[in-house]
Amino acid sequence: MKNFIFMALLIGCGISKEFSIIELTSIAFDHNSEIFAYTESVIASKHYKNTVGTLPNPRLSGGYFINPVVTKEGPQEWKIGLNQSIPFIGKLSLQRKIATHQITQAEISLIKSKLQIQTKVWNLYEKIKKNRDELEIVQQSLDLSKHLEAVIFSKYKTSTIGHPNLVQIQLRIIKLENRLSDMNDVFHVLWQELEFVIGKQIQGSLQESDNMKENNIGINLNADFLLNKEKVKIADKQVKLSKLEYIPDFTIGMDYIKLDNIESDKNPLIMKMGISLPIWPYKNNNIIKSKKSNYKASEYKLKDIQNKLEAKLIIIQNEINEYNNDINMYQTQLIPKAIEGFETAESAYISGNLSFSDLIASLQLLIELQFEAVNVDFNNQIAVAQYYELTGQLITNLKNEGNNE
Repeated sequence: MKNFIFMALLIGCGISKEFSIIELTSIAFDHNSEIFAYTESVIASKHYKNTVGTLPNPRLSGGYFINPVVTKEGPQEWKIGLNQSIPFIGKLSLQRKIATHQITQAEISLIKSKLQIQTKVWNLYEKIKKNRDELEIVQQSLDLSKHLEAVIFSKYKTSTIGHPNLVQIQLRIIKLENRLSDMNDVFHVLWQELEFVIGKQIQGSLQESDNMKENNIGINLNADFLLNKEKVKIADKQVKLSKLEYIPDFTIGMDYIKLDNIESDKNPLIMKMGISLPIWPYKNNNIIKSKKSNYKASEYKLKDIQNKLEAKLIIIQNEINEYNNDINMYQTQLIPKAIEGFETAESAYISGNLSFSDLIASLQLLIELQFEAVNVDFNNQIAVAQYYELTGQLITNLKNEGNNE
């Protein structure tokens, strides 16, 4: 069974809109609090970059001579100084590059969050769709059972009240009606869960649409893969930055000394210059070794993640292929044969050539196969949702690309 009719999702409310999976995902991107949080992280990292790679704040110092130093111009009363540290060429540039990679990491984390929200919305969409499809099957089973009730009633007109076949089919009808009620209750729970993930209340129904399919794109856009690629780049820059610790930084400054009882234009003004002295090779060598080890660790981690993602991708693709084969088998072979078998069994029962239990068995087989077909289709779409998250594809982008074309 390829296509199923979707029922109204809010009992007692008019249908205001039909939502596709892409529309629901887009709404979630606009209202989900987790996405808001990651968006603010991106903004914060961009503001932080504006502070990185700039000169450090100048240092203002001052002093008062408790015992004045007497010069030929007079005793020194107090002094004030201003100093500016200037890192060696290349240090600030590397810090800016690291901050740029951190912005990229924040943006990838935002995309990863969107992919996870997309999968949650997709799973709930498919659960609701499955619930509606199974409800339709139960409704069809209920209609067939009521039809059989009429057949039995007409066949045994002389003993309708106590005939066991009639009682049995009536019990089946009661169970099916109760099951319909339970499935509607499950639907409302699923719909509320969908609203929680989306971040707002919605009213409407699910739009009937073709199933999404995988497109053999690979794992190059996987969020975890991209995050670890940025970690490798950051680790590489940190190694280069650590090597520059051997090179001294510069300091320039000026001191103003106030002499007692001297006019202001005769107070001395001193220009100063200085350099830092990285004279502890043991400390600097270990810093470099530490950064190099971190770099190698990030490379190994990236390779490990790549291998695991590629293996997982192969597994999901094989699952999807198997599900597609099963779907085709149910649609073209099993269910058509089961329908044919039930129709034959009904005719045989009416003519007295088949027992009632065999008739019910043929009906039950048809219902079971229909349920299995819905379940296979559900599992297939769940696997496709995992495939899209694994390959880093936002279905909202696919819609925009289609519109541009």
